[in-house]
Amino acid sequence: MKLAHVLDVLQDLKKHYQQQDFNIKLILADGQFKPMCHDLSEMRIALNVVSRDEHVPEAERFNRTVKE
Repeated sequence: MKLAHVLDVLQDLKKHYQQQDFNIKLILADGQFKPMCHDLSEMRIALNVVSRDEHVPEAERFNRTVKE
C-alpha cells in the first residue's frame, strides 16, 4: 500500500464527509501511517499512532465484527 494513494483516498473521504457537515479530526493508526503525520496535520487531522505490538481497540473490534 503506497502512502500517496492512502493520502489521496483520505483527502477524498474528508471532502465527502465535509459535504455532509462532518469533520474528520482524529485518525487512530499503527506505525505504518506515521510518515503521513505532516500531511494530515496540514489537513487539520490529528494522527494517533500506537506503539509497536499495540492495537487500536476500536479497529480491532471492527475487524472482529466484519469477520463474524
